[in-house]
Amino acid sequence: MTVARVNINPDVLMWAIEYSQRGLEAFSEKFPKLTKWLEKSERPTVKQLEDMAKFAYVPFGYLMLSEKPDIPIRKISDFRTLQNQGFIASDEYSAALRDTINIVRSRQEWLIDYKKDKDYAPVAFIGSIDRNMSDDDIVNHINKVLEIPTNWRTKISSRANALRFFVDILESKGIVIFINGVVGNDTHRPLSVSEFRGFALADKMAPVIFINGADAIAARIFTLFHEVVHLFLGQDGLDDRTEPFCNRIAAKLLVPEDLF
Repeated sequence: MTVARVNINPDVLMWAIEYSQRGLEAFSEKFPKLTKWLEKSERPTVKQLEDMAKFAYVPFGYLMLSEKPDIPIRKISDFRTLQNQGFIASDEYSAALRDTINIVRSRQEWLIDYKKDKDYAPVAFIGSIDRNMSDDDIVNHINKVLEIPTNWRTKISSRANALRFFVDILESKGIVIFINGVVGNDTHRPLSVSEFRGFALADKMAPVIFINGADAIAARIFTLFHEVVHLFLGQDGLDDRTEPFCNRIAAKLLVPEDLF
């Protein structure tokens, strides 16, 4: 029986290898005939191309294109990271983080279109604070908008319940929350807490917060409020000087000074 083989553009294969960030050596080990495919002295089978697409974390159809695909990623200029080191350039994103951002962006863009089509009102408090305001005014404003009960600590028995409690409040106010420890549904691609703990995507129609689900629950709660501050500022992220500011406001929201 004749095995069907596929004509491919070697430039597309090289793009997939670079996109995956797994390195040429890993692909050569996984696919011993890769050099022949790149030299066009031999063509891969459909099954081999399918396996390569899975290994490269790209849709199979991309490898069938005549030209390299253009997959843009809009840079997020700031993350909450393990050491709060701040700025991470987009060309330093791991493949897992890059793909997570793309997934969340695409979901946000769909939700923006959906809400506009259904005549949803914008989320009014996005961008409603600035750093010239006093900490007390900012904390009071955020508390007033979110309507967090002052006695919430006496009603919640665990950190997990506290996280669910805050997520419910934020989602009732129009903020979309994603918590995940892997890329999409791929359990073989865990997200690294050392790279990022969370990020926010500000938009008045569909503001989004993503929390790294691989992190500890207490850290997820703090990250949630850290990203809330970013949304109230109205930006995905700012420069390094904003991180201490967001941390400070988040701490005051979670543990008001009068409790000390």
